[in-house]
Amino acid sequence: QFQTQEALRTLRQSGNAQRFLPEQDTLPADTERGLTEALVEHRSAALVDLADTQNQLIGVLSESSALDGELLQVSGQLHSLLDERLLWLPSTTPLGHDWLRKLGVGAAWLLTPGHWSAVPLALASTLRTRPLSALLMALVLVALVASHQRLAAALPIWARSVGQRNDSFHITLLTCVATLLLALVWPLPLASLGWGLSVPGGGGGSAGFVRALGAGALGAALVWLMLGLFINMCRPYGLFVAHFGWNAQSTQRLGRALRLLLLMLAPATLVTGMTNASGEPELIDGLGRLSFLLGSLSLGLFLYRVFRPNGGVHAGTQVREGKPRRLALLLSRVLIAVPVLLAALAGMGYYATARELQARMFTSGWILLAVAIVYYIAMRGVLVASRRAARQPADARFAKALADAQAARENDSSDSESSSSMEALVLQNQEGEIDAVTVSQQTRALLRAASAVLLAVLLVGIWREMIPALNVFN
Repeated sequence: QFQTQEALRTLRQSGNAQRFLPEQDTLPADTERGLTEALVEHRSAALVDLADTQNQLIGVLSESSALDGELLQVSGQLHSLLDERLLWLPSTTPLGHDWLRKLGVGAAWLLTPGHWSAVPLALASTLRTRPLSALLMALVLVALVASHQRLAAALPIWARSVGQRNDSFHITLLTCVATLLLALVWPLPLASLGWGLSVPGGGGGSAGFVRALGAGALGAALVWLMLGLFINMCRPYGLFVAHFGWNAQSTQRLGRALRLLLLMLAPATLVTGMTNASGEPELIDGLGRLSFLLGSLSLGLFLYRVFRPNGGVHAGTQVREGKPRRLALLLSRVLIAVPVLLAALAGMGYYATARELQARMFTSGWILLAVAIVYYIAMRGVLVASRRAARQPADARFAKALADAQAARENDSSDSESSSSMEALVLQNQEGEIDAVTVSQQTRALLRAASAVLLAVLLVGIWREMIPALNVFN
């Protein structure tokens, strides 16, 4: 359009008709000038028509671009609607020969040497393009590794102060921070590797595989961190036993079950994240579905180890007979069966449904435990404050009794009974715990209500997108 307007402007300038005249006169001057002027007018009119046509074309293209944007927005809304309404429809074919073929394609993609040889090149490219970020991450990793032993050695020292006269709530807070740092020792290097592989610009011809590996590493690091937090809380001098008063044997069994779950779930999460990031349907349906099946079965095994009647986490604990016991057994069996049912759904072709349900259930379980830990931490703070409040009258009585004993001793220095009485008072005041220190039932009820509200809000936020799918049963 700019060229057309420029040509039209040049043509309309005065005297431009002269340059269209031939150098040698073959026609009379008036005839040549008349023909040239007519030619210029026709050319000007054609350029004006061309400019109008271009303006109309620009307007049409603008309207088309706006329509494309609206179409894209509507398509996104339709995609979300289909995900909500058609979640209960099969997303792929059941397990069979076609799935085995896709599994072979995925295995070849995963085991191609050329893909793995591009990983060091991608990391080197990240170091060149992001040197400061890489250096900062390396320094953090070195600091975590260097402080690992000291943090682990500090946990027993802090735990010995719990319940004693020098007990304080900041000891529990320090233990929480130490637990988080201990849990970051292994997930953070894996997350750093995922970040280094996810930076654009590296990998060459295998850039898609490299980015998929980075996404899978980030997902596996997140799962490792989530499980690692609870594993470190199950230490003998960790939060669960030393600060929350949980049973030591039950906590030890829970820690072993969590370690086994991490060993099985982290590789499955890595491969599933890689296939999902690749965007290839054959990889997602083949290798990704296999990893999902293994992850679901590992979750089922974990729940069985936790809730089984003999040898589970609650083995040896007193459970009231009758309806509470039957309800607990029923709930434990339902929880054990859920991951197995999700694996069966994925095998029958409802892979997208099973994947969405498992992701939300896993997150819901983690949030449930996190809210429970926050509740126990709050109760620990209330307990420490209650103990301090209970010690104040006792300290006042002890100070008065000690002053009376000293006065009596000054009056009669040979009185052995007064001396033994004062020693008994000192020993009594040095006892580590004060009996009959209880937390108010109203405080417990308030904390439980707040925890229930917080849990309900978080669970609604997780399952909100899937609730409209239940309308299909109306």
